Amino acid sequence: MKLVYTEQALLSLEETLEFVSLKVSSEKLIEIRDRILDKADTLINNPLLAR
Repeated sequence: MKLVYTEQALLSLEETLEFVSLKVSSEKLIEIRDRILDKADTLINNPLLAR
């Protein structure tokens, strides 16, 4: 199975990270981004979690 990100989802992620970047270090920002994307990737193996 493949997870597809919509343009809106990527834009929302970018906007969120821009907002958070004002409050955290760049290293922490990368960690936050990676955690968000990792959580989204869990949908590949567990698609019913999105319901």
